[in-house]
Amino acid sequence: MENGDLVFGEYQNATQNFVNPDGSRRVNFVGTAVWTGGTGKLRGIKGLTRFSGVSEFTAEGKGTRIFSGG
Repeated sequence: MENGDLVFGEYQNATQNFVNPDGSRRVNFVGTAVWTGGTGKLRGIKGLTRFSGVSEFTAEGKGTRIFSGG
């Protein structure tokens, strides 16, 4: 964090990459994060986060859409 506090955890994710005939790409991702502790105001933090989303890119690599849900 900006004040120097830290949060600790572990995460796992999986991605699927698709390349379209025009060279544009779509990336699907899904995963979990387990929060195991922290420092300062985040000391003692515990929890689980699930996330998923989609990113789309032009053939040149410019991001055109990013959606993430928790």
